[in-house]
Amino acid sequence: MESYFQWNRLTAVALTAALLLMGSSALAAEKVVVLQPDSDTATEAEVNELAAALRADWEKRDEYSVLPTPKDSVLDLAFEAECIDTDDECFTIIGKSLGADLVVYATLEGENADIRVIDVGKGTQRAAFVVAGGAAGVAAAMAGSFGALPTPPAPKPEPKPAPKPAPKPVAEKAKPAPKVALDVVSNPPDAFVYLNNKRIGKTPLTTQQEPGEYTIRLLKPGFGDAVRSVTLSKAPVRMNINLVGEGENVVAAAPVMAQPSGPSDPNQEEFYETWWFWTAVGVAAVGVGFGIAAGAGAFSDDAPETGDLNILFGSGAEKDFRVQALRR
Repeated sequence: MESYFQWNRLTAVALTAALLLMGSSALAAEKVVVLQPDSDTATEAEVNELAAALRADWEKRDEYSVLPTPKDSVLDLAFEAECIDTDDECFTIIGKSLGADLVVYATLEGENADIRVIDVGKGTQRAAFVVAGGAAGVAAAMAGSFGALPTPPAPKPEPKPAPKPAPKPVAEKAKPAPKVALDVVSNPPDAFVYLNNKRIGKTPLTTQQEPGEYTIRLLKPGFGDAVRSVTLSKAPVRMNINLVGEGENVVAAAPVMAQPSGPSDPNQEEFYETWWFWTAVGVAAVGVGFGIAAGAGAFSDDAPETGDLNILFGSGAEKDFRVQALRR
């Protein structure tokens, strides 16, 4: 038995050398059929595993085309081919019936598999070798007889996505100017207030508006429309508007700009503290005195004689001798 395995090994080496010399062009597009392995000791799973390993190795070789494995066993195929023995001649007949160029036949005993490759065209064995370790050793044994499997091409590197463009800087929006307080007061009150032809409420009214030019219109039943222009900048503005009843005389006046609300100037002189106020009061007093004298007939021809009329104001009256004499 040992001499048989040694002979197979030598045959495998010789066939391998012959195949390498023939070149890959002679084996191009050869059709290979892998028959169901035979075994008296292996399980069905082990047999199927060996057949699958053989098929997988042949399918990875570009110069061969693997045909489907027949479902019938080798003995059934030999019986149909009317073979007396399962020799090279019998496998040649089976290969021709299946349309194959190469027939792969294996027997499995324990962990060793005896594999034969029959050239159908020549009717002889192209290779014969023993695989140690069952299906696990198929790749190594096939590489020794038919060359190493071709190295698959390296996968192409996936293209890197183009970097996303940096986001454009967002320009900061200019902050709107702060709104300005606007007070609208009317006499009489409860007049509708329109700001640029939009009704915003009734007087008295306080509203916050953005700086700018505005037109204020007041409407109240029984009174004429009051229209004013106002400019809002920064300081609060207060508008006091007198409404004129319908049918009353209306004195046309130019638009009056509302003045900012707030306290008056503390340095401003009150009217009753001015010189011209007291001068006017003195003139008025003199006029009143003359009026009284005229009414009493002081200027008539029949009027009795009278003394001097002296009208003194201020500190001069205290110094006059006539006043002093009267007081005595």
